[in-house]
Amino acid sequence: MTSLLTKIKTLDTKISTNTQNISNKQNILTPGTNITIDSNNIISSSGGGSITQAQLDEKENKLTSTSNITTGTISSGKITGRDLAVLDFPTIYGTVIQANTLIYGTSTNVALEISGLYSSVSNKQTSLGANINIITGTISSSNITGRTGTTITAPTITASSNLLYGTTNVGTKISSIETSLNTKQPTLSLTTNIITGTISSGNITGRTSTTITAPTITASSNLLYGTTNVGTKIAELETNKQNTLTTTTDLTLRDFTCNSITSGGVNLNTSLNSKQNTLTAGDNITITNNIISSTSDVTQDDLDLKQEKLSRNSHLNINSFIVSSDTSSIGTVVPGQISCNTLLIDGVDIDTKIANSTGSTITQADLDEKQNFLTSSINIETKRIDVSDKLVITGTQPSLYFKDTNARSGMIHMNDNKMYFLSGGTNTETWTQVGGEWPLTLNTNNNLAEFGGTITTPSYTFSSGKPRFRMFRNDFTLPSGTTSLLNGGTIDFQSNVTLSSGIFIANITGVYCVTCKLRMPDLSNQSVEIQWYIQSKGGVQVAHEGMEMWIPGGISGRRAGMSTCLVNLSGGAGILPRNDSVTLAGCTATFEGFLVQ
Repeated sequence: MTSLLTKIKTLDTKISTNTQNISNKQNILTPGTNITIDSNNIISSSGGGSITQAQLDEKENKLTSTSNITTGTISSGKITGRDLAVLDFPTIYGTVIQANTLIYGTSTNVALEISGLYSSVSNKQTSLGANINIITGTISSSNITGRTGTTITAPTITASSNLLYGTTNVGTKISSIETSLNTKQPTLSLTTNIITGTISSGNITGRTSTTITAPTITASSNLLYGTTNVGTKIAELETNKQNTLTTTTDLTLRDFTCNSITSGGVNLNTSLNSKQNTLTAGDNITITNNIISSTSDVTQDDLDLKQEKLSRNSHLNINSFIVSSDTSSIGTVVPGQISCNTLLIDGVDIDTKIANSTGSTITQADLDEKQNFLTSSINIETKRIDVSDKLVITGTQPSLYFKDTNARSGMIHMNDNKMYFLSGGTNTETWTQVGGEWPLTLNTNNNLAEFGGTITTPSYTFSSGKPRFRMFRNDFTLPSGTTSLLNGGTIDFQSNVTLSSGIFIANITGVYCVTCKLRMPDLSNQSVEIQWYIQSKGGVQVAHEGMEMWIPGGISGRRAGMSTCLVNLSGGAGILPRNDSVTLAGCTATFEGFLVQ
């Protein structure tokens, strides 16, 4: 705005310079009452007027193009400045200049012009200063110099000739360092082997499990391995060593201990372990010249015909079992029969037990009507089952079937923290989806219910956990840019949603209805807007739709408006109302929304 006014002022100055002589001249005068003008343009008063000098002094001097007016409040209709093409640029000063429409020139609306300038400026680069960081794409330029204590960061920095830090050329410095490094020893590590000429040094200590190899190793005083002095050890060995043993050498020892003895390539311990300990002949056994013999007539074939010894834990598999007091006869053998002369049960003869029995009215016919013993593999067919307490179905995927013989069947199936209410065809135990959906799925780990079709109720539905919110803000300065209109507002209520810096963030994926109402100061001629922006989980904001709501003037100068939209949000995404126009003080706004589906 300052630049535009400067240009207009310059233009007006040039026009004023060209017309200065004209503006300084008096228009042709016509003599009136008591005034005469002669041929030499001398004007004279003939007197006779009733106006005194004191009265004249109370009047304003004649206004000219150079006159300035200083006064109090001016209340008037339309005020028009001088023609810019003829006179100097006019200036109207005042503590407050208020007008429904403010025009400069012949048709330029000041409010619209300022609004356009703000829109242009908002898309421009912020003024750069000593504390401003610049993040941009590729920069192609001449010299770039970073100030002291700052950093220039980029994936690739390419200098066509010189890359400097301070006054040092980076390329030259790197080349010098590489030349120096080529003459240096590579870094030594635990796995580095050193191959060199003669080494003359102080102490040399080899690491554990390493080897120092050289044609000659000379130590001026001590040569150690571990803590053992090699020279001292050699002297001990030369003094105490055993003379070389030969096949004719006799060896006399007090004790001889070793792990093994080998003779002729055979380990004596291995040979002894393979030998039999000395045997002592027992019953029916003779040992003569290391030959062992049996004196018994029983053969292995005879032994194989005998029964193993029976114990209380033995299992006996026989054709029949006869117990008889007659030792001379075994009676008639009947396969599968147990026969005995006397059978005792709990010490009582079975005949006595039967004779003393009170009897029973149960017949075989009665027994045939009873249910066989049930196992996990037996199916039960019955008409009705009454359970007084509970029916428990146990398994990794327990299910309950309702098999309808003339319409679709139903099932209740439990698996993976979900209780499924399923359906299938007529008279079937196989479940199938309708329209790609199950009737109902209950998530037992979070109480979420998923219906496969329309939910109909004769009354209404209400959920205290349904996402909804409302917030408001009074007498605030309307922000511009990426800030929400309700940033810093007061939360009226919220349920199952997140509100952060005036931004609504969805906790549940779904379609939401959001509304923003904004009231500006009455009689304000500023141009502001409400535009909806979606904020991603990563914080990036993009316009929700290609339109915004501008607030027009109303009755008695009232300025208020409302904008509503439907938006599909995933969990963690948000939406906010923004004003991309000018800032404005003295505003009131509300922001509210709820989950539709």
